[in-house]
Parts: sequence; structure tokens; C-alpha cells
Amino acid sequence: MSVCPQTAPGGFYAATELHAGLVCLSSARAMDLNTQRILFEAALEALATPPELINQVLEVTEEVSGDIVVTVHELHAAAG
Repeated sequence: MSVCPQTAPGGFYAATELHAGLVCLSSARAMDLNTQRILFEAALEALATPPELINQVLEVTEEVSGDIVVTVHELHAAAG
């Protein structure tokens, strides 16, 4: 299972010149199976009208309040 740690956004993908896209699920609360299902469902809904994800990250985050935020942003290569 891949993890997208906050200290190394994109992990190995950040060093890849070209990739098909990355989906990250995260939560400020406990990441139990039910939370994973809810976040994955939100990711699938966001992908129903596919954004261009080449070299992009689709992040689905559950905030402390329980709100789910979906963002798409460019994954920059790590410096150095």
C-alpha cells in the first residue's frame, strides 16, 4: 500500500519525470476502513468527470471537522 506522507509529497512519484497521475487519501482523524471507503468514493466521484491527471495529484482529505476536501494540483519534482 502506498502512502503519501506530508513530509515527502508524492513519494517516489515526485522524482518521476512523467507519470499517469497519483491519488492520495488522507485524514486528520483515524484512517479506519470506513473512512477509506468514504474517501475512495469521493475520489471516484471526482474522477467521474476526469481531470487531466498526467503529472498531477488528486488529493482527497478528511478534515478534523469531518468535511471532505478534494483538490488537484501539479506534482513538482523534488529539488536536489
